[in-house]
Amino acid sequence: MKFRGIEPWLIQCCYLCYEQMIHDSEAEVELIRLKVDKAREKLAQLKLALREKRGQAKGCIAFLVFVFHTIIFNTVIVMQYVKK
Repeated sequence: MKFRGIEPWLIQCCYLCYEQMIHDSEAEVELIRLKVDKAREKLAQLKLALREKRGQAKGCIAFLVFVFHTIIFNTVIVMQYVKK
């Protein structure tokens, strides 16, 4: 490629700078990709922990409901027995 009035060394210098900018940008994109992968992995771990906690909470709630129903049922039985 021929440019009038521009020194060949200047064109070569600009071309090298352009190549370096592309190389730096590719390296930055790769670094960002690695950070995104780490963030996705951490998000997956947090979602799993949240699901586990929700499962534990559902189990606790079910147990408490069972206990309260048992207490109420036993109270009703006792009250009926006392009335007789």
